[in-house]
Amino acid sequence: VQLYAQARWVAEDGDEVARAGLRALPLEFQAMTDWKTKPEGLASMPVYDVDDFRRLRTETRRAATSREEGTGITVTVGEQELFIYYDEHGQLRSSLPDDIPPGFRIAKAYGVQEYADVILRTTQNYLASLDSPARQALFVTGEQGYYARPFFYVDLDRQLALPLVLVPPTQAERGAAASYQLRVAKHVFVASPILSTLQNPVSSLDRLLHLMIANVYDTMKPIPDVEDSVIPPLSTGPGMDLEAWEERLDDLLGSSASSGTIRFLIDGDQMIPRVHDAVRRAEDSVHLRVFVFDNDDHAVEFADLLKSRSGEVDVRVLVDGLGTFGAALHNPPSMPKDFQPPASIVNYLEQESEVRVRVQTNPFFATDHTKTLVVDHTVAFTGGLNVGREYRYEWHDLGMEVHGPVVDVIRKEFHKRWHHSGPLGDLGYLFHVMKPTKSHALAEGTAYPIRVLHTKPGTYEIYHAQVEAIRAAKRYVYIQNPYFSDELIIQEVIRARRRGVDVRVILPFEGDVPVMNKNNVMQANRMFQNGIRVFVYPGMSHAKVAIYDGWACMGSANLDKLSLRDNYELNLATSHPEAVQALKDQLFAPDFERAIEMTEPFPTDWTDYLASLLAKRL
Repeated sequence: VQLYAQARWVAEDGDEVARAGLRALPLEFQAMTDWKTKPEGLASMPVYDVDDFRRLRTETRRAATSREEGTGITVTVGEQELFIYYDEHGQLRSSLPDDIPPGFRIAKAYGVQEYADVILRTTQNYLASLDSPARQALFVTGEQGYYARPFFYVDLDRQLALPLVLVPPTQAERGAAASYQLRVAKHVFVASPILSTLQNPVSSLDRLLHLMIANVYDTMKPIPDVEDSVIPPLSTGPGMDLEAWEERLDDLLGSSASSGTIRFLIDGDQMIPRVHDAVRRAEDSVHLRVFVFDNDDHAVEFADLLKSRSGEVDVRVLVDGLGTFGAALHNPPSMPKDFQPPASIVNYLEQESEVRVRVQTNPFFATDHTKTLVVDHTVAFTGGLNVGREYRYEWHDLGMEVHGPVVDVIRKEFHKRWHHSGPLGDLGYLFHVMKPTKSHALAEGTAYPIRVLHTKPGTYEIYHAQVEAIRAAKRYVYIQNPYFSDELIIQEVIRARRRGVDVRVILPFEGDVPVMNKNNVMQANRMFQNGIRVFVYPGMSHAKVAIYDGWACMGSANLDKLSLRDNYELNLATSHPEAVQALKDQLFAPDFERAIEMTEPFPTDWTDYLASLLAKRL
């Protein structure tokens, strides 16, 4: 196979980073013309294979890394920061900054420019060791996939160290994109209502009945307004009895808590590097269940990682059709201009890989809004983050890294949905739940009770538990959620404030759903006028989290009808004091500080009122 490509470097006046700053250049694919027709003046250069590149990378790290015991360096590689150090056996190691070994400290933090200079010096020495007179060289890095860096170019005379980014031909992608909307329509109007019903007749009928019952119930059951009264001072008494509350939850939900540990990961900056590192270290399996797997540059980068591991471990990806196909219809404004997204992330994941992908259909427009990743049966990630650029770089969100027996509960839920979305549908689901399963995750000495809560057809654990928690709260209720439209929950937080409970709610300044933005304005005014402290988070907060007198509930569920009644959702809950305090310290305290507290009602018009009526049905 012959392929022509070129990468152009254009130096800008005074641009020191461009001189030797590891600035990635895109490889632009060219027409298959004869190489002899190329411009004059082209010079040949040696091309070194993957082994040479790895040796060069190792030598560069050795040249940069401190030899002092208990120290290491940090360096940014692409968008990932690495900590590089020598272990107790004198072996060169690297890890994420969050995983710096105990007792180690950072001796030096390299900037991009400074590290590029180390690369150039090392390359010069490396070429000299090969008795090569070349002043330019191209190294094959071994990276594969869309948006990979397959080559590394070095020019010692001009002091250039430039990764070359793979940008595949775009013509076929544009042609595929033209038919993408048709495929979305087929999913929504054919696969979901017709094919899914034929494949899953029992569960489809069950879902329809529960949707009808829930809609009738919500329409017919009146929720009386809170009586107008003087807003009391805040209570100074004790909070609710958490031990008694956990026993009450056992009775309410008909199940007991599991156990494990939760590490809170704030925003994509903390969550995504941990996820990528876990996937890289996987030894047995990687099982992803997600509402949105976008087709932007970050999503493609993660897809490439999954594809690269698929030949070594069992990689399965379960996506919601409506969420994933819908997200691909528009690109975030911040996406790099030179990036050409694949028309279908599902096809891209499956191409030239052993990744197994299943797309969940959406009968009656219900979705699987759950986000979980289970690696090697022993660690799980969950929360509000989907796979996409906004979740990685732009939105505020909460993720969780979970260990212990509770991982088995999350893993079993993945497999239920996986088999239900397979070719046997309802039968596959039935065979799976009847089959005995083996537990893998073991309890640790630090494990504490963690409860898994669900929203499923006819199962509204997340809803019922939080309503009862608001009613039981005596001291405080802290809530952060981007979609806040359920009338019963709104009434209950107002009633809680009337009991003297310190109620604080954080809403985003501007979310991604215009109807919900207007609804939030109306609900913010209602709560503010009833003594609730309302905070407006600058930008988009996608976190779905609450604490009720020391009981925390967080995960994928919004406080709207879709999440509380219609969709599949998964939240975690715990009353472990140290975990709840960590959530306060890491999320709520900084967000209360960063957000702007309301001091007067927002101006509204008839469109806000109309939007709030519509939002109650969403």
